[in-house]
Order: sequence, then structure tokens, then C-alpha cells
Amino acid sequence: MRERLRSRELAAVIGSAAILAPLTTIGITNESIQYDSTPAHSEDCDSTLWRRVHTRDRLKIIDTCIEVSGSIERMDAKRDGDIHIDLNLDKEFDWIREDPRFENNNLQQNGNLVTEAVCAVPIEDIRVFIQFPCEGFSQDFDVEVGDHVTMVGAFVHDKTHNWLEVHPITSIEHFKEPDREITIFE
Repeated sequence: MRERLRSRELAAVIGSAAILAPLTTIGITNESIQYDSTPAHSEDCDSTLWRRVHTRDRLKIIDTCIEVSGSIERMDAKRDGDIHIDLNLDKEFDWIREDPRFENNNLQQNGNLVTEAVCAVPIEDIRVFIQFPCEGFSQDFDVEVGDHVTMVGAFVHDKTHNWLEVHPITSIEHFKEPDREITIFE
């Protein structure tokens, strides 16, 4: 059994439904690359989080919604209000490591997949604050280095850093060890 953690609901809700803008209306395109993976269902990803992504034109979408798992190796708060969570991927995600664009993840991120929670810490860069305010919204995930987790979010190529990311993260689940029956022989 796994415990599911979701980001907080957006403050701006009209009636009982949040406004969801199609990704194409905010300048995001999909990269047509085929992988031997089963992506998460698109309804598992919150497309409204793209409004909170700083300089989103640097991100090229590979898959609008994917689920990955691994162990958290490092967490780093950024000036734009995001938290980088470096994920040491589980073996079943070697297909990501085999992508040529993962080379900079190997060189600059110790072979980890970069994942980003948006509006997770106070914004220090005033330019970001003016363009992408987080007022009334925060992603608050209860995770720490060493946790084994599953993350759901958009799978992207960060063209500025030339590495692969899950950005923005929609949800994080903690793995719990399955209950085991113990048989005692007398």
C-alpha cells in the first residue's frame, strides 16, 4: 500500500472546477519521440501548473504526463521558487538513462533525473516573482533525501541545461514496504 501525496489545490477556483488551459495555448509543444514506457494518464497531471513554470519556453515536452520512481538523492531550493529533487531512477527506467540527452544528467547531476516542484519555497528573484507569482499557491511535498518515491509530472528536455527532467511535478507517492507473512517452522 502506498500513501499518496498531492500538491495543494489552486486558490483560484471558479465554481467547483479549476480552469485548465490546453498546453498549446501557453506555447508548449510535444516532441515526438517513442519510448517503451507506459506513461501516466494525462488526467493524473495538473496542466495548470505550467502557469507557475519560469521561462517555460526552454522546456520541450517529451511526454505530457509520466510516472517515474527512484530514491531521492538531493534536494536544492532555487531562486525561482522551485525545488530541484534529484531522483536516482529505479532500474525499470533505464530507458531514460539510455536517451542521449541524459548525458548532461550524468555529467552535472551525478546520473540523477532532475525533477522540480514549483512554488515550493519563497521566490528570491524579483523578475520571476513579477512574471510568475505564486501568491495563494504552494506545492508542499513531505519528502526528504533517501525517500523511495514515485513521481508524476511532465517529462521534458530542458534545452538550457540540455538534460532531462520531470517538470512540473504533479504528485509524489512514498513507497511502503509490503506486509510480509512470516512462517515459523517448529
